[in-house]
Amino acid sequence: MSDAWRDPPSGLLGDASMYRSLDAVIATLTDAERRGARLTAIGQSVGFRRLFAVEVGPADAEEISIVAAGIHAIEWIGVAAGRALLDAVLDAPPSDRRIVFFPLVNPDGYASVEADQRARRRRFRRGNEHAVDLNRNFPTHFQPQVRPKALAPLVWSFGTQARGEPEIDALLAHVDELVARGARVTHALALHSCG
Repeated sequence: MSDAWRDPPSGLLGDASMYRSLDAVIATLTDAERRGARLTAIGQSVGFRRLFAVEVGPADAEEISIVAAGIHAIEWIGVAAGRALLDAVLDAPPSDRRIVFFPLVNPDGYASVEADQRARRRRFRRGNEHAVDLNRNFPTHFQPQVRPKALAPLVWSFGTQARGEPEIDALLAHVDELVARGARVTHALALHSCG
């Protein structure tokens, strides 16, 4: 798959030609694997798209750093920044730690924004297919939504329970498994963007 759009869509993101399509984002994971990263399928999204973790650095290193991108649907810059960071880490892999990338936490949202771009629709999308803000579905500071969506359409749902969305549950289950095998999370970076 080419990174370039054949016919660059123009929607809420404006000219999206500088961003990768969903297919191209997924294809870059295979490229990362060829360059020495360890690619693991960790689950599926609400829309049954595969979720991945990409690991770089010594497989037995106890210290791990986490990088998550694409948590919000419209934040394509975070996905591009995460890929650039992954490329830099692959060029000079750490010798003292593992870096675990979650390159696209919300593939369904990314696909919806891509469809909006192709249809030249101006929509603001933040959540997954359940309209849940995945950034609010982590156990830390979780609060179930108390206002009906119809009364507050710009307030995004936390979901019905912490880790209730498959995307966040898969990410945290993977981290939990690494920790259960003796790893220690020392850094966590969530790449967000707006605009």
